[in-house]
Amino acid sequence: CKGSCVLKVLWARLGDEIFKEFIQNYFKANAYQSVDNVKFLDALRNIQAKHNLENLNLDKFVKNWLETEGTDTLETIIHEDENGLIDTLKFKIIRDPVNSQRDHFFKVFLIYAERVTEIQTVYLEGDDPLEINFDKEKDLKAVIPNFEGLDFVRVKMDHKTIDYCINYYQHIRKIDPKLETYFWRHLTNMTENKHFPAEKLLALVKQEIDQEYANNKVIHGRLIMRTEKCFEFVDTNSLEQFKNYMA
Repeated sequence: CKGSCVLKVLWARLGDEIFKEFIQNYFKANAYQSVDNVKFLDALRNIQAKHNLENLNLDKFVKNWLETEGTDTLETIIHEDENGLIDTLKFKIIRDPVNSQRDHFFKVFLIYAERVTEIQTVYLEGDDPLEINFDKEKDLKAVIPNFEGLDFVRVKMDHKTIDYCINYYQHIRKIDPKLETYFWRHLTNMTENKHFPAEKLLALVKQEIDQEYANNKVIHGRLIMRTEKCFEFVDTNSLEQFKNYMA
């Protein structure tokens, strides 16, 4: 899982064309041979030298992404004004383990009122929160960080985003089908790290199953997968209740 994510991290930093050239050169240079990290990094250094990629510090990249264990958490921090509208949006990295000094490069999907949307690309380094500019006149409703999964990081969403996505779930699907995937992924991460109650997550899955079965008389496989994920966190009594419900 981390290996594929590190490739995504590289792809996000290099861009489509340079990343494609890097992969093609790597395969051609090592066709029908055994490979290791040294050959991989040699290919990366060659592409860095060719395109003069001064912003890619390979030694730092290798240390932080390939030689350091653990997964950082990306936290969304919002502030609301007296009318309950979001007037400040920040992102902060919670380090895990403490010695991780990874920088983070990710996309943020912003959902405003009337389903107006915006995607921003954010570069975050260091331990201080980073404030993000957004259109305050459009009434920001929800913030989905690490959209498209370009970064290897856990996500801790803000309470306003969670409430909005739960209450307007069908709208979220219509805006972009990928939003559903990343919202549930983040919510499961939060449950695993005890930032969201497991029983509430299971209740949400049950609610979704009820709606889908009422409409189609079919329970989609993705819902079963979500249910199985919930089982890792809920207590025995909740499991028994859910078995009876499914029966």
